[in-house]
Amino acid sequence: MTSIRNYLSGWHFMRLFRFMLSILIIVQGVATHNGGYILAGSLLALLPLFNAGCCAAGTCRPSSARTRPAEEITTFEEIKPE
Repeated sequence: MTSIRNYLSGWHFMRLFRFMLSILIIVQGVATHNGGYILAGSLLALLPLFNAGCCAAGTCRPSSARTRPAEEITTFEEIKPE
């Protein structure tokens, strides 16, 4: 019971909204006998269940300023055919 309570403690309004919207899509797919809606709703239901999305992996933050490495001096050696 405590594991369920710990799992549900991380839910916020937007996560609950996305889950309820996906359940609504699944219900609509069942009501109209449309497998595409059922599949889409099922896939969309997995996102809030696993707390996945573009920002879950930290990919939506801007990249940090990159510093360029010091330029290396390249020396070339001339090779003459014999």
